[in-house]
Amino acid sequence: MSEITKRALRDSLRKELETKPFDKITVRDITEACGVSRMTFYYHFGDIYDLIEYIMRQAVYEVDSGNKDAVVGDKLILLLERMRKNKKMIMELRASRGWPSIEKAVYRIADEVIKNLAGVTWDDGKFSDQEIQFAGTFMKYGIVGVIRDWIDNGMKEEPADLVAMLSSVLRSSPDFTAVVSLRRDSAGKSKG
Repeated sequence: MSEITKRALRDSLRKELETKPFDKITVRDITEACGVSRMTFYYHFGDIYDLIEYIMRQAVYEVDSGNKDAVVGDKLILLLERMRKNKKMIMELRASRGWPSIEKAVYRIADEVIKNLAGVTWDDGKFSDQEIQFAGTFMKYGIVGVIRDWIDNGMKEEPADLVAMLSSVLRSSPDFTAVVSLRRDSAGKSKG
């Protein structure tokens, strides 16, 4: 029942976004639109931003679980296509005062995804945990920054083209030596 209620709240927020700016939507608007109490909302979410994060996590989960055999780039294309399909909502959220809170959630989700990927991709003993964490942080801010610019520019580029450009940059340093080679070796010489 809990997941059904969360989905109802999600759908209610989406409907509200079709008629109101995000900054004007209240918890009361959301709960009245789906026929639940404010207490029910707060049982599931701390605030509207928690609901937004839930929506984003659901989108990532649905793309990931529905495409188990797809490579990460293909999953990212599907996620960007989904964002583009919901362009009005994304643009409304981007223009809202609450964007910094929403962006923090995006970074948390990206961090989790990249850490999971790093455990599979970079766990060969070649790099220290600190270097892997640094490379993951670098990736997180780079990818999310590119997506943020894509949103700011009106989502004009095709998702596949955007992912191809990201992929090209990442392939140029497949094991992140371009990132971690900036460190100094034990003799104090620069490795980059």
